[in-house]
Amino acid sequence: MKVMGIDVEPGCKGHNSRCFSMVVVEDDVIVLKKESIPLHKLIRYIWEYRPQVIATDNIYELAEDQKELRTILSFLPPGTRIVQVTINPDGSFEDIVSLAKRYGLSTGHGKPTPLRTAYLAAMLALRGQGARVRFAEDKTHVIVSKSRSLGAGGMSQNRYMRRVKAAILRATKDIRRALDREGIDYDLVFRKSGGGLESAVFIVYAPRKRLEGVVKPHEDSDIRIDIRPVYSQAVGFEVEAKQAPYTPRPYVIVGVDPGIVTGLAVIDLNGNILYLGSARGLDRQTVIDIVRRIGIPVLVATDVKPAPEYVRKLAANLQVAVYEPPESLSVEEKREIVAERLAGGEWSGKIDSHTRDALAAALRAYHAYQSKLRQVDAYIASIGNMYIDPSRVKADVLRGHTIAEALEREIERVIEGSTSGLYLLRRVRRSQERGEKEEKAVQEDRARELVERIEILEAENRVLREKLRQLEYELEEVRRDYRLYQLEVNSRVEAERKISMLQHELEVLRKRLDALREEKERAEKRAEELREALLLVAQGKALLATRLHTIGYEELRDLDLQPIVVADQVSPGLEKARARGLTSKIQVLLLPREKTRPRLLYGIPVLPREDYLLYEDGDGLLALVRPEVVLDAYTVLVEEEEKKKRREEKRELTVEDVKALFESYRRMRAKQLLGIGPEDWEGGGGGA
Repeated sequence: MKVMGIDVEPGCKGHNSRCFSMVVVEDDVIVLKKESIPLHKLIRYIWEYRPQVIATDNIYELAEDQKELRTILSFLPPGTRIVQVTINPDGSFEDIVSLAKRYGLSTGHGKPTPLRTAYLAAMLALRGQGARVRFAEDKTHVIVSKSRSLGAGGMSQNRYMRRVKAAILRATKDIRRALDREGIDYDLVFRKSGGGLESAVFIVYAPRKRLEGVVKPHEDSDIRIDIRPVYSQAVGFEVEAKQAPYTPRPYVIVGVDPGIVTGLAVIDLNGNILYLGSARGLDRQTVIDIVRRIGIPVLVATDVKPAPEYVRKLAANLQVAVYEPPESLSVEEKREIVAERLAGGEWSGKIDSHTRDALAAALRAYHAYQSKLRQVDAYIASIGNMYIDPSRVKADVLRGHTIAEALEREIERVIEGSTSGLYLLRRVRRSQERGEKEEKAVQEDRARELVERIEILEAENRVLREKLRQLEYELEEVRRDYRLYQLEVNSRVEAERKISMLQHELEVLRKRLDALREEKERAEKRAEELREALLLVAQGKALLATRLHTIGYEELRDLDLQPIVVADQVSPGLEKARARGLTSKIQVLLLPREKTRPRLLYGIPVLPREDYLLYEDGDGLLALVRPEVVLDAYTVLVEEEEKKKRREEKRELTVEDVKALFESYRRMRAKQLLGIGPEDWEGGGGGA
């Protein structure tokens, strides 16, 4: 076994923190010796050599207080134990020099140096001396959370958050399956969110070493899994236990509200509040310790149905039954129950929502059994038996026994002499004072009374059992009828759901059918119009034309047009089309009447659309025009050609012609005044 002994040094040159001497021993052989080691380097050596035991003569030399000590211990490797060698198995203290002499180890001359003290501590630990320092409980926290904090973002940020929550949920399920497969006890606390979990904490009731190979630390871009041992609030030592004196404890009902913050309430069988509190991460073992310090649990209560897994496991650990209300309590019901109980000012402390819910659960369980508990008090008071302990009878009733069975069990304990309550102690004291003889007579009389009472109770018990069997039979019939009713209701609900679904589908199909009918009517109307148009064309009463919104370069270039074109307007690109020779495709252009000037556009006759249009297809390029359009277009073309010829044959003076003649006459007069002869007018030469 490898042991590291350490001891603090009085001073540490060149360092602000504490320094230590260290000796590593393996099977009585010194592996390493170091002096003046600061704390951070000491922890590095611990991880490098990984000793099974770290031995010291005073655990408080490692840190200034318990908080710092727990922080330092959290850096130690899993499985490393710390032993204070100066603590004997019975818990007594003995200095290290005395221990070394007892085990035959040399202490040197005078007071041992820190290095010698570290060596002695290691050798004593190798020989089994000392008590293990108890910091870590047999519990471990496994924490599943997001890997990093999420910044601001848009839709991609939302997708990332959903992915992280789903990853936390998957990891939580995997860890739960692994723990269940190994049979390791645990509690699970988590925070739900849409699409997954925000975080999850497993409170595992096993040491960190037990989880090796079962759950591993992990971190990626989405999630992080941390495994942390749970440290107790105070330092302790594992020593031989001493028998504690017996003190009577009351029987209690425990109310629990599990969650990230767990609420706890403890009341006795008279409804008196014994404990209220809540804490974050309150695990089952801590709850069990609190409850057992207060009293003997007989019932664990919850405010919801079904009971959470945490509550069921807690009840199983305490070996008691679970009380759950017929229906989950609403917030208003819990407030009323607690307010009614605290109206007398019995509890003056502040109560948060978790504590309130736990107290409401305990009080609801108490109210459920209150009638039976009162019957127990009344029955015991009626028989006036000083040996019977009412609290024991009540506890048995809460454990599921009938009142008669609970009384029989208590009477049996009294007869066998197993009762150790105050009544029996007082009776024993009285019998000692009166003498054994008188006591024996009293006991015999009492025994006869008890036997007679037992016979009466047995008869009552038989009657009650018969009645119970009858009630169980009736209950089974009611349950059977209820199951049949549930089946009927479920089938009816399923049928109504299917009917609703079919009605919705029918409504959708009806709307679709109406749309198809309208589309069919439009198609038939268009087909009829086309048939009539084709008939007109076949009879020679109409000509085919191309219908356009705008006529320009792109249309003439890309479309295969009819010689007759019907349009709404002309694009400036038509001039470009004329330059490219594309306008030769068009023989007639029909435009709105207000746009038929000029009558000849780039060599194309232009006629009013209103005079010739018979039919136009709104969904296509088709139009029908009167046959006269061809003759009228030819007439326009001939008339425009004749006008052009007449203008060329008899040209009329324009303003520009007049201006040119005037300018020529002015130049001639100027030359005459300057004495230039006619022969020089055109030459431009000569001068005065």
